Amino acid sequence: MRCVYVCSPIRGNIPENTSKLQAYADYVSNNGRAPVLPFKRERDSKSLIFICDEVWVFGSNITDEMVSEINLAKSINLTVKYVKDSEVINDE
Repeated sequence: MRCVYVCSPIRGNIPENTSKLQAYADYVSNNGRAPVLPFKRERDSKSLIFICDEVWVFGSNITDEMVSEINLAKSINLTVKYVKDSEVINDE
């Protein structure tokens, strides 16, 4: 199974970002891939990118840390996919 690094904001609104994390993980799983959740790791989770097949960038708020993760993924030729929250989160 292909592994996907979930790239999304960590800091800021922790409760909201944590809630979104579950939706992002479900989205990745529902698309037949295994989510790798860097939030649940200690510092320097970027090393997890090296064990992944792809990086999926969630949401429209791209932080400096996310830019760093995206640049690392591109430098090692991983697929970087951008996913809008509207594709993942149902705001009914």
